[in-house]
Amino acid sequence: MNENYIVQLEIKKTEALTGRNARLYTETCDELSVTPEDISLYEQGLAELVNEKREESILESILEKNSKNVIKANVAKFLKKSENISIYGCRDTASKRKLLVECFRRFKKDGSQNIANYTDSQVTDLFRNVYLSYKDKYK
Repeated sequence: MNENYIVQLEIKKTEALTGRNARLYTETCDELSVTPEDISLYEQGLAELVNEKREESILESILEKNSKNVIKANVAKFLKKSENISIYGCRDTASKRKLLVECFRRFKKDGSQNIANYTDSQVTDLFRNVYLSYKDKYK
């Protein structure tokens, strides 16, 4: 750490101590690797940081669960709408392409696997592979 940075951290630590900002006080004490002058304020800051991490973890878990639910819903939609579309042969290629793009973000123009320029044969192969990979898992 350079000297100017350390001076700035010392100022922040002092402001946090006088302003009773427990979280900032704990962070600056830790970053400076100094023993805190006010142990109770430091411990309060630790508790705040632990609670913040716990809340972040809970939010990440909720977002992950919601993401999985969205994926399942999209797969279910894909399987339902593909019931009347043949997975073999190049018939209904426009319907296959539309359904793939509608149900899976990765196949959209800004997705990781843009299928806009795929040939009819490529779309049919992709459609069949996606259908077969999900049909037993989600039906």
